[in-house]
Parts: sequence; C-alpha cells; structure tokens
Amino acid sequence: MLMNTLVRRCGLVGRSCAALGVSHTVRSTLASALKRCSDAVDYHPETDRAFDRRFGTDTAARVEVEDLGIADAGSKQLALFYVPSPVQLVRYALQQLRIDYAAYQFVDYGCGKGRVLMVASMFPFRAVSGVEISSAVCDIARRNVEAFRAVRGQATQIDVQCLDARTAPLRDENTVFHFYHPFEGDLQRDVLERIARTFRNNGRSAFLIYSWRNVETLFPLFGELGFTMLNHTKTVNPRYQCAVFMAPATSAR
Repeated sequence: MLMNTLVRRCGLVGRSCAALGVSHTVRSTLASALKRCSDAVDYHPETDRAFDRRFGTDTAARVEVEDLGIADAGSKQLALFYVPSPVQLVRYALQQLRIDYAAYQFVDYGCGKGRVLMVASMFPFRAVSGVEISSAVCDIARRNVEAFRAVRGQATQIDVQCLDARTAPLRDENTVFHFYHPFEGDLQRDVLERIARTFRNNGRSAFLIYSWRNVETLFPLFGELGFTMLNHTKTVNPRYQCAVFMAPATSAR
C-alpha cells in the first residue's frame, strides 16, 4: 500500500515537472505542505511575468468581468474573468498531441491578452488564431502579438478575432482548439456542441485541450456531445490540470 502510494506520488511529481516546470512544482508542493501560508508561496500565472519580460508583452495580471467591456448582458453574465494560462502547461499539452502540427490550425477560445496564441505559434501550426469578445482585451492582444513578433521574427500569422464564441466562424480545416475555461453555462455548452456538430459532419480532424482546475466535472458533457478523452493530466497543484479530447468522427492519431 505504501509503495503504491509512493509510486503514484512520484508519477504525479514527474508529470508536474513536465507540465508546470520544476520550480513551479516545488513551490506548489511546498505551498501544500505549509497550508496556512500556501497562497503566498503558491504559483499564480497572473503574477508570472517571465514571458512578458522575455518578449516585451503585457499578458500578466487578472482582468475582472466588469472591466472587459462586454456590451451584451447575457454574454457578460456567462463570461469569466481573464487570467493568463501557465506557459509551461500550454507547451506540455501541445506536446502531448503528437500530431503533424503543419496539418492543423490552432484556435484559442477566450484568448484574452494572447499568451496562449504566442506559445502556440512556437509550434509549426499552419495558422494560429484567437477568439475574444472583449474589444479592449483584443487590442492588448494585438499589441502583444506585434511585440512578440518583433522579438522572435515570427513567421506564423497570429490572428486575433473580436467575436462572440457562439458565432465565430469554424473553418473547414483540421483544428486544435484550446480552452482555459473562458465561460460556462449555456454558452459553454453551445460552443462545444457547435464544434462537435461541425466536425462530426465535415470529415476533418479536431482535438480540444481544456485546462481548468475542475475539468473533471465537464467529462459527462464532453461524453454526451460525442468527444473522446485521450488523456487527463493532473499536477501536484490541483489548480492546474488539463484534458485532451478528440472531436466526434476524428480519426485517432
């Protein structure tokens, strides 16, 4: 029993080092051990400015729903605050796909200030785009993309679309979707259902990465809509986990 527990814990730590990085794994483990002062020690991607320092961008900091400038009351009610994704977790999730990236476009729903788009552009996707309903945040994302491209000399086109996720065009291409829990409720269901329906009928392949601390609560919804879960990655920090799904009618890799 003790040996099995130790093996599981070592496996969790190993996956965490790959998905979050060694330093963040150590901080999260220490935070869990200290408990009372865990919030001060723990890793928070909204305060992690390493990416911004490297590329001269502005992707950190949390933006509350009230500050997103969403005009539609219904959409605003279902939207969630902006917080950037952990860079290492995004890289890890993309690496787990093991696909021919050049045969896929990448789309991030609720792209916010564009951190995920820029990380995805480091992979050889044929195109990278983000969907964001807040025009103010879209403007920041576009400026970030320009700053990023100036530093990296990036060739991949990054397109930031200021659109409602329910009506954003779904191109007839193989696609990798990314969600960092940008919305919930009926809006969440409508968007996922639309993706499932589209790829069930168009003969293209689609994979969907969903990162969220409570992603397990969405497994029944994904199953109901016909998605197949390929993997579920947990880390030592329960806030940071992700699952990869295959859309209906998509061929296995």
